[in-house]
Amino acid sequence: PTTPLHLLLVDQFEHPLVMTSGNISDEPAVVDDAEAYRQLAEIASFALTHDRAIANRVDDSVVRVMGGRSRVLRRARGYAPAPLRLPSGFENAPDLLAMGGELKATFCLVKDGQAILSQHQGDLENAATLDDYKKNLALYRSLFDHAPSAIVVDRHPEYLSSKRGRAEAVNSGALLIEVQHHHAHVAACLAENGRPLHAPPALGIVLDGLGFGDDGAIWGGEFLLADYLGYQRLARLKPVAMPGGAQAVREPWRNLYAHLKAAGAFDATPSASGDWSALNGKPLATIDWMIEQDLNSPLASSCGRLFDAVAAALGVCADRQVYEGEGAARLEALAAAAPNETRGYALRISESELIDIDAAP
Repeated sequence: PTTPLHLLLVDQFEHPLVMTSGNISDEPAVVDDAEAYRQLAEIASFALTHDRAIANRVDDSVVRVMGGRSRVLRRARGYAPAPLRLPSGFENAPDLLAMGGELKATFCLVKDGQAILSQHQGDLENAATLDDYKKNLALYRSLFDHAPSAIVVDRHPEYLSSKRGRAEAVNSGALLIEVQHHHAHVAACLAENGRPLHAPPALGIVLDGLGFGDDGAIWGGEFLLADYLGYQRLARLKPVAMPGGAQAVREPWRNLYAHLKAAGAFDATPSASGDWSALNGKPLATIDWMIEQDLNSPLASSCGRLFDAVAAALGVCADRQVYEGEGAARLEALAAAAPNETRGYALRISESELIDIDAAP
């Protein structure tokens, strides 16, 4: 329970209560009565209200025990904005403002050798979330008397957070620093593990959904030799087309077909296509044409899309994902419930300028 009111409610029941934030999917949590009546009337039977206003919207934190350690997956209520002490070498770092990404966004103020990370903001494509992001950014800068000498943005040209950061750098005269998405992931891991600023580079293995690469391509399964200041890209998952672009993120069957096609492992004859029931009735000829014509089918070295393909092959939310990452989450649950027997899986390795790791069957 996060409030005394929750304790009073729990005391009235002998069985567990499941609580979730008061919001429609993808919208920020509701923070006043009028908004609650307007947005939640169709999904809530009753409303319990009180006369104490919510001054600052903060989402639920999410913590998971993995390998015997508690790991914070979403840092919000109960954690933010407690400062995080940065490793040795950052004591005299200038004041920085890092704008964050566009999905599951947070921003960060660097001040006096500490990182002041905001609570989870959500996906900035949502207008209400973007408005909340702007309000919280102004609040944090006021509370912590923060005037950055440099503004740090993701290199993606279309992220709303990056666009705002670029505009603010122009308006304020602050130095603009653009950082590659996956290098930022590695740097965060280095800091979390207390690695000093001037330590030698470490090997970072970054497996995520999508990020804008330095070559303009979509990255997402990267092996980087990196420190805080730079990186060398050593290897990647072999790029595979994403037919439909963003639509392929929502519809895992597209990734399944693209991976099978890239591997030469799909036989379209009726007797063979039944082995891939997730593809029955799908417009595969159209997808073939899109990939061959390079029409809205960007190549991506994405681990997230590989997980989607495997999930679809097993019949898991193949047609459409209800929420982001559903295929991967359900695939993980299936793996956790499977027998303990494990067997190796052979990956084909090829090398030119980069090492390509091919997960094709």
